Amino acid sequence: MAIIHSRRSASLLAVALSLASMASAEVRGKASVPAGEHEQGLALQRLGVLLLHQMETAARDTRYHAGELETYDNYQSVSRWSHLHHADHIQQSIEQGLKPALEQLERLRPYLGWREPAFDKLFTAASELAAADNSVLGETRLRSTPTVLNLKFSQAVKRVVRQAGALVKASSTAGEYAASQVKAAEGTPSKR
Repeated sequence: MAIIHSRRSASLLAVALSLASMASAEVRGKASVPAGEHEQGLALQRLGVLLLHQMETAARDTRYHAGELETYDNYQSVSRWSHLHHADHIQQSIEQGLKPALEQLERLRPYLGWREPAFDKLFTAASELAAADNSVLGETRLRSTPTVLNLKFSQAVKRVVRQAGALVKASSTAGEYAASQVKAAEGTPSKR
């Protein structure tokens, strides 16, 4: 799973904060945008696209591993290690992929100019999934009954599969929109 390097994202976040201190020319209704602001805005949008891709990748990984756990729910012969393996991958995908990307996107969101409803769905789905991962891991580690007989575990896994699927769909839609915005901005030379 590709995780955005902290130095690069930190420098781009610094650019975002400097852009935040100045109201953009578009928001003020002026016809021209200084060249430097256009490139900085474009760099922020590219970072946003990378973060959306990171969220989608984390959601796909989570959905895969939760799906495996859901499949194991039908078999008593699957080892405890297999359950722990997939639960650990779910936690890792969320802790190292989804949550950092979500936090950075939440900080960047006001400066990106992406106002589509797809982004509201994305942030809702990502927040729900980020909150749900602990229930699966906790149920796996603390279970005293076989997983096949544990109704709470089964419900938690099904919830994670559903939430990860919703996040995959939302991040894919938002990513397509964001990529088209970047492509349009790259094709438009800045006005001086």
